[in-house]
Amino acid sequence: MLQLKLAKSMMENEEGMNHLHIRVNPEETLEKVEKPVAFFLVIDSSSSMNDSIDNNDNRRYINGVFNKNHYEGNTKLDYVKQASEKLIDMMKDGDMLGIVSFSSVARREYDLTTLNKNERYVAKDRIRALVASGMTNVSDGLEEAYKQIPKELTKTHHIKIMLASDGVANYGITHDDGIATLVNEYRKNEISVSTIGVGLDYNSYFMEVIATASGGMFYHLEKMEQLNDILTKELETLSTLNTKQAKVRITTPEDIKVSSNLNGYAEDKKGEIFLGNLFNGLDVLIELFTEKEIEVGNRIVNVRYEYVNAKGVKNAIEKEIVLNVVHEDDMDEVETDKEVVELVKKLVEAKTKKEALRHYEVGNMDMLRGNLQNTYNNISKLSESYGFDAENMVSDMKSFETTVMTRSINKAEMKTMYMENYSLMSNKSKRDE
Repeated sequence: MLQLKLAKSMMENEEGMNHLHIRVNPEETLEKVEKPVAFFLVIDSSSSMNDSIDNNDNRRYINGVFNKNHYEGNTKLDYVKQASEKLIDMMKDGDMLGIVSFSSVARREYDLTTLNKNERYVAKDRIRALVASGMTNVSDGLEEAYKQIPKELTKTHHIKIMLASDGVANYGITHDDGIATLVNEYRKNEISVSTIGVGLDYNSYFMEVIATASGGMFYHLEKMEQLNDILTKELETLSTLNTKQAKVRITTPEDIKVSSNLNGYAEDKKGEIFLGNLFNGLDVLIELFTEKEIEVGNRIVNVRYEYVNAKGVKNAIEKEIVLNVVHEDDMDEVETDKEVVELVKKLVEAKTKKEALRHYEVGNMDMLRGNLQNTYNNISKLSESYGFDAENMVSDMKSFETTVMTRSINKAEMKTMYMENYSLMSNKSKRDE
């Protein structure tokens, strides 16, 4: 369930660099334990959700003038309604459902209730009655759902809050740090939030932060038809979940420093990395380094993996790996793990691109430029440390830099690129298997 590898067999005692690859797997069980689910839909019903799926303003009249873009087809809210109704049909009797909508304020549309045939009709009626208007108060919607969930429910149900929004939070908590602090409390109580970005105008990083900080997943809808698949996948994996609240902690001697994880998982000041619910094996990558010259010799790196199993029992596994610190003159005998080095290269590139696109989305080109420059310096260090030719990696980054600095990508392309790099970093493709 826990495997450790180093990118190279030894590390320089002065300005040294190495990477620790941590592989965690869900608990293996012969007996399949299924719990009922408690699923909360938190649906954006702000005025922009009445726009068409291509983000045209779909109001019939704008300032008293007929809107030529208006049409009677499906709006973004219509698609969310339809997918939500299908989700209700897939849920089992005994599962619980709650529905909250939010615009300028949150509204309880359907209190958290155990489903049966009659309740399904009631829940669907509440969804069909949703009307788009007002601003976007994401935090109020989340809080309205969270406060309906009793703590004791985590013992009997797998709980998930599912947030769907198409806009930028402009009421309530609007800053990344604030929303992360809010949903961090949810995670501590075994409640995760998965987020769905609808359309092209939502803030990608804001939606990602909500998911990452709570242990959920972030999705971008390239096509509205994907919404059914996303909700289905979330429901199916939740009902058979057997490893949740997964986290790892790395402990090193004082003279060996540890970077933040390259995957972008939520991490506290103590270095505890929160992985959320595990459905498949996940890879975590950490940089180990020295800030100044240190004594040569072996160092012990300890990794502790904790999780809660399907029966609600907390488990922990610990492993150690030896880090051999040597003088630079002795590095001739170093052995490199090509698989780990390739993963380092992939994650460094993905992290750089995702961060650059985050700044691109909000028009902060100075931060974007600085982010790219730091990466070129980092690539140079990686190439020197692991002995690979950086030409292809630099060429790819230069091509990406030209694309973003000349603003040669539209919103749809930007969202797709952001999601591709987020998926690489977070092992999302493995979670979706």
